[in-house]
Amino acid sequence: MKRALSVVIPVYKNRNLFLANLRQNQSFLKGSELIIVDDAPDPLLQEAVKDLWPDARYLRNRQNLGFGLSVNRGVRQAGSDFVLLLNSDVVLTDSKILDAHSTLRNDPNLFAVSFAQTEKDGRTVGANRGYFRDGLFHHSPKDCRQACPILWPEGGSALVNKKLFLKLGGYSGLFAPFYWEDVDLGYRAWKSGYGTLFNPDIKVIHHHESTIGKYFPKNFIRSIAYRNQFLFFWQNVTDKNLLTEHFRRLPGIILGNLMKGNFPLISGFCRAVMKLPALIKARRILVKSFIRPDSEVMALHTS
Repeated sequence: MKRALSVVIPVYKNRNLFLANLRQNQSFLKGSELIIVDDAPDPLLQEAVKDLWPDARYLRNRQNLGFGLSVNRGVRQAGSDFVLLLNSDVVLTDSKILDAHSTLRNDPNLFAVSFAQTEKDGRTVGANRGYFRDGLFHHSPKDCRQACPILWPEGGSALVNKKLFLKLGGYSGLFAPFYWEDVDLGYRAWKSGYGTLFNPDIKVIHHHESTIGKYFPKNFIRSIAYRNQFLFFWQNVTDKNLLTEHFRRLPGIILGNLMKGNFPLISGFCRAVMKLPALIKARRILVKSFIRPDSEVMALHTS
């Protein structure tokens, strides 16, 4: 029998935290299909998951694929039309995710519904916007006290339309192992004629970087974030004026940050350049599905 909801959780180490959260979330996910994608295969984790959730599907990656590609693998295996993307460090607080299920089911052009997230310091985050400034694309939080369109669905706490997720190609492997892959996918969804909604009434607890910050050096994390900021722009922006401004300002961006000693940006730029052949190949395919110009997408998300 086809289930109403599939749940995909990518896991990278942090076994104890993941299992503790899964135990707490289980009561809110009854009747759902659970798919675990382990990016650092752990036999003890597999046994613990089976004890806790006997019919869970446990997928082991032969090599570290990173967040995005692990999620892609899980979504492809999902048997439901709607997939809950849940990070291993996210805790559900109630069953309101079913509200998101109803919203998606009633709007075939809605790609995803994203949730409000409570941080460790008590702040509520999750709504977001994007804008172009000084030759680069930036993103920041957005104040949404009622349902509103946002630029991208948070990869660790959102419900997505599986058909549209696969049609868009899922998360790009260019951004592996982490960061910006959800911004990229959300932006591509808007440019392809779909959208993402933020529902502040659906709340989860998510202490960001509780896994990434534990296993990766700070400067490496910053370098990857900068790398992916460049990759995002080069892959998705088609507006000639924005592209001209970006490449006109690029030498100043590099020189200025070099003089400031911001070496993670410099290394991030170099990492991005090394991915240019794969990016150009991906861009040629992706732009064929774009029907909205960058200006129209940004007009929806600059406030």
